[in-house]
Amino acid sequence: MKLSTLFYFLCGAVAGSFINVCIARLPRERSVVYPPSACDLCGHRLGLWDLLPVLSYLLLGGRCRYCGGAISLQVLWVEVITGTLFVWAGRYSSFGWQLLLLWCFLGCLVLETFVDLREMIILDEALIVLFATGLCYAAFYHPLGLETLGGTLTGAAVLGTIHFLSNGGIGWGDVKFVTALGSWLGVSGMAVCLAGAFLLAGAAGFLLWLTGRVTGQSRIPFGPFLAVGAGLGFFYAPELLADYWSLFI
Repeated sequence: MKLSTLFYFLCGAVAGSFINVCIARLPRERSVVYPPSACDLCGHRLGLWDLLPVLSYLLLGGRCRYCGGAISLQVLWVEVITGTLFVWAGRYSSFGWQLLLLWCFLGCLVLETFVDLREMIILDEALIVLFATGLCYAAFYHPLGLETLGGTLTGAAVLGTIHFLSNGGIGWGDVKFVTALGSWLGVSGMAVCLAGAFLLAGAAGFLLWLTGRVTGQSRIPFGPFLAVGAGLGFFYAPELLADYWSLFI
């Protein structure tokens, strides 16, 4: 294993630890800085050895050191997923401002995914970071402003139209989410994002319906599918679109 790979994973795991704090506190409008982290069950303040990303969860067997209560598996998943994504981003950029912006992009996707799964909401705070870093990325690495504007308008127009026609079947938070994603994706990336999100959501909804976990009236968070679609659109849009058009040529 390369040292850079280990370093990127550790950076992602640390970021994932902070994302876990954001997941727990931001929906309740609590500070992510104060008070210090404590056990959700017994309220005991956590020490340094309780806060080591990934390692603390594994060494403690997923239980609080002080009360023995179970720690949500989400804590481990977020840290591992974020670490893996940071390593993946390192394949596309060497360490520097470009990679740091990519990490912000991926971190926001992870945050919105897990908040939407837990709370069925999209965080405005993450959208602001997502949109601002997307504009910075576009300004420095894709200076053609029309592409960024086109991606933002395309996402807003498509999901905004569906939101109104479906009488809220697509939430307003999803419309804002895809609008912020447009600053990163451009038109082609947005096309892949939306196509991937709808296909994945449809497949997941069908499987959940087959297994009896949802009914025709159940609400399913769409944010996680947009996040996956955004990743596909940003990293793989040219290849996926080329493969798609090759079916007709």
